[in-house]
Amino acid sequence: MLKKLLLLCTLFSSLALSAQIPALDWAYAFGGPGYASIWGSELDGQGNIYNVGYFNDTLDFDQGPGVSLGTSASSSYNMFLQKINKNGTLAWVKIWNSTDDIYGLSLHISHSGSIYIVGGFGAATIDLDPSPNGVFNVNRGSYAGAQFVIKLDRNGNFKKAVAQSGVSLSFYDIQHDHTGNLYVLANFSTPCDGNPHPTQTSTLNPKISGQQDFFVQKLDSNLNQSWVKVVYGTGNNKANALDISPANQPIIVGQYEGPTAFNSALPLSTTAASAAGNGFLLRLSATGNFVGVLTSEGTGKAKFTEIQIDKHGFMYLA
Repeated sequence: MLKKLLLLCTLFSSLALSAQIPALDWAYAFGGPGYASIWGSELDGQGNIYNVGYFNDTLDFDQGPGVSLGTSASSSYNMFLQKINKNGTLAWVKIWNSTDDIYGLSLHISHSGSIYIVGGFGAATIDLDPSPNGVFNVNRGSYAGAQFVIKLDRNGNFKKAVAQSGVSLSFYDIQHDHTGNLYVLANFSTPCDGNPHPTQTSTLNPKISGQQDFFVQKLDSNLNQSWVKVVYGTGNNKANALDISPANQPIIVGQYEGPTAFNSALPLSTTAASAAGNGFLLRLSATGNFVGVLTSEGTGKAKFTEIQIDKHGFMYLA
């Protein structure tokens, strides 16, 4: 996730084994009188860059001589999605206006070019279609906050959206497998809705009220839920990121405190975790079943914050 408005896109023309100094092709900055932040950024197959985040007041999204102004409703934070061409020029920007906060936290570009955004909102009802003439209202539900998944086509045109209600619910990451299914990673510490279907509710409760647990849910390309896997523990357990292996297995990384049920079919793990927390890597099958878990153990604090898996199945952790 990128949390700085200044996006430095260091596109390297070559990297020789002789430790050649990389050259900066271009940098992109934009701003205005209010607050703005990029929370997610991703490249598509053609080298174009997509940024999602939120802002308030007025923002000029075009760093060049042109002007592309966005204005938030009242003093709330409103969401934007911005596409920058590979040469550093603005292609387009989409804005979601609301009198209450709406924010984007992460995004993902599928092999087909579809754009998926996860984030949250606070209004009782909100329109998740950013087009000026389209309307797609979703309800917050019975809790004072909700998270969403939005699907757009490669040009930023709205296709579909779903929402799940929960005060502490937070969608952290979204990825897709090689057959077009989506995996959404979420943390929660109070009761929340575990099903994105608009007329079906499945309440999830943390193991201990106020202590954080997490879940992974699999959605098809139409955003219908296939399954949900919940991981409970006796301390604060936080999932930070996921990626999908070549075998279509979701692999999640994060940190945990105390005994944790990484395999929900078994009692809580007796793996010792320090009070500060240890890192974990959890592998699930494509059907949501437990495959295995690796943990980093010690007396200090440790966590995994990012994971990337290459086409050969090698994992890269941070």
